[in-house]
Amino acid sequence: MKKLSALFLVLIILSGCTREFTEDYTVKYKDFLDYTLGDWTVLNTSNEHNKAIAAGDYNENFIAWEIAYEDNEGNKQIFHMENDDPLLNSIGPHLNALYTKKIRAIVGDSPESIYLNNSNLSGSMMNIAYDENPDKLFENYKDIYKFKDITLQSVFDNSPLYLIVNFDFPKALTDGEELKIVNETKEKILASVPNVNMMIKRFEGGKVFDYYINGEKIFLEEHALYAEYEEKGIGDKYLFEEILRNTVPHFDIEFLVED
Repeated sequence: MKKLSALFLVLIILSGCTREFTEDYTVKYKDFLDYTLGDWTVLNTSNEHNKAIAAGDYNENFIAWEIAYEDNEGNKQIFHMENDDPLLNSIGPHLNALYTKKIRAIVGDSPESIYLNNSNLSGSMMNIAYDENPDKLFENYKDIYKFKDITLQSVFDNSPLYLIVNFDFPKALTDGEELKIVNETKEKILASVPNVNMMIKRFEGGKVFDYYINGEKIFLEEHALYAEYEEKGIGDKYLFEEILRNTVPHFDIEFLVED
């Protein structure tokens, strides 16, 4: 009982601790920001606070920046950046927002959701590796996250990113009707993004219709690792990500994470 009380006291004490994040990301990542945003201006710098939610969590004090830049179409864009996480946690959502808007203009409202995912970050310590090695972040991602010049194709050039297209069909539709909608959407994407990496699936139930890498449809069951993944009960999505990662091996810098 005394041990439990002591542990509870420690958790209470820890929950009152505050982690301070003071590093200036506009300085640390200036080269990256210059390259990806072009001319940029800090509109606002704010001191933020995240309160610990559960026992054992830390309170956090961190800095957030609102950065303005102009894209290649003359539109003013705002990039939100926070220093309590690796930079990828800020640039990823920004890229998703920009790309989703562009691809929605092509496919319309038919997919329930459509967004980018990074196969190189799944189940790994890659975020930490890039935070510890910002030069590698610039080297590997500078053209993928070149926000000022983003196009539908640019994010897939020599890239571990892929597009997830989710459909949520009414129960009244037949399989044939569903497939017609999927194929129409797929044809629109491939016509506009011939180098797309993509997974097309049903939102509910998880049925996957197609996988694409660099605009080419791939059949997982023909891959050398398929039987091994099946035997271990590893989902097809992870085999797809493994195949995609192997097309861009220079992105794998997990070995650089300090112990």
